[in-house]
Amino acid sequence: MIPGEANVTPGKSDRWVVGVAGPRSGVIDPCLEYPIIEESIQSANLPSTHLSIKLREAAKEEDAERIADCLRRRLKSGDVSIISPKT
Repeated sequence: MIPGEANVTPGKSDRWVVGVAGPRSGVIDPCLEYPIIEESIQSANLPSTHLSIKLREAAKEEDAERIADCLRRRLKSGDVSIISPKT
């Protein structure tokens, strides 16, 4: 997937979430430094199977897309997804 082409799926949370299934090596620290991020959690198993980034209440779809694009550019593999807040 190229930048700006994230699949957005409806979620059950009240926040935007960016997820990565099967994140593999890459330097993603800059992607996690956006102030709009409330928390990020990566699975503890090795190799990691999932990364989840929950955005702050004020976040917009553009914020989620910016973070997803950053992750796509920096990860060597993994499926990046965006989950929208419930409506």
